[in-house]
Amino acid sequence: MPRRPGETGGDGDKIKAGGNSGAAPAPPQLLGYHIHAGSPARAPLHPRLKDLLALWSARRLARPMPSREDLPARALKPWEGYFALLAPEPGALRFRLMGAQLVPRLGKAMSGRTLAELDEALRRPLLALADLAVARQAPAAGATALRTDGLRTLWSDLMLPLSVRRAQPPLFIFASYPVLPRPALP
Repeated sequence: MPRRPGETGGDGDKIKAGGNSGAAPAPPQLLGYHIHAGSPARAPLHPRLKDLLALWSARRLARPMPSREDLPARALKPWEGYFALLAPEPGALRFRLMGAQLVPRLGKAMSGRTLAELDEALRRPLLALADLAVARQAPAAGATALRTDGLRTLWSDLMLPLSVRRAQPPLFIFASYPVLPRPALP
């Protein structure tokens, strides 16, 4: 039997009616995350992330990782909206830019902001991916389950390190796609 707006399902998620109440959406709630321990090439990644990983691998040639110059904006155009560029600063990671399609994943636009400005629970998966990518000097993959406005979404995550200069920490491309997209609201 179909559920109606306002009813709560057995999983505790509320069914929302269409329309815009004008209120700001609640930030996503972390339900859980998993960092893939093996090779990202073997991780259950979203197909678009597999394509991005293949591009990263092709551009690195025989080096541990490609440089930022190896992946100019035009090369990343197919993933526009679903990736962010993170730059390390003393004690922080700053979002140099962030695609609009990541707002549901992170809860707000983060361009120009630091990772520390994210809710601690939403920050944990990104820090774990970045730490693993630095430790391995290789891509790191994971999955993050979120509840946003009572709807659950599983996101496929990929963190790609980019070399800058010797003795400097890498930049990162963080990309994420919904695997189980949120139901469309009328």
